[in-house]
Amino acid sequence: MKDHKYQKGFALFVAIGVASIILLVSIAMSNITLKQVLISQAGKESQKAYYAADNGIECVLFWEIANPIAPGESAFGPTGQEISCGSQTFDVGGASESTFTATFSPFSTCAEVTVTKTGSQTIIQSRGRNLCTGSSNRRVERGIRLQY
Repeated sequence: MKDHKYQKGFALFVAIGVASIILLVSIAMSNITLKQVLISQAGKESQKAYYAADNGIECVLFWEIANPIAPGESAFGPTGQEISCGSQTFDVGGASESTFTATFSPFSTCAEVTVTKTGSQTIIQSRGRNLCTGSSNRRVERGIRLQY
């Protein structure tokens, strides 16, 4: 007959070892999943900022073409005038450089747009932001520059 008094806890030791390995694998998988979620959120916020910058460019291009005061001339030319983007109005033109900041609902994004005209050359710079109020470490800014 075998003496089993020295084997009393071996099953408990194996069970704790297996449970520890499963716990470590679960924690590692959770960590990877969390990082993937954060990367996905950062991509979403970057996309919001890019589209805000694109909206700023589109607003300027619309007013470059559709100038009700002087058809065929830019709204950003030497005579100042008022333009509207969405539900906001801005005074532009009258100088070689015009700057305005447009906010876009419902995403609370915005774009700081600068239009520079020198002779026949136009440079439009639009810097879109995913968050426009306050300071946050999740704030993303994307820029688009158009020259023609």
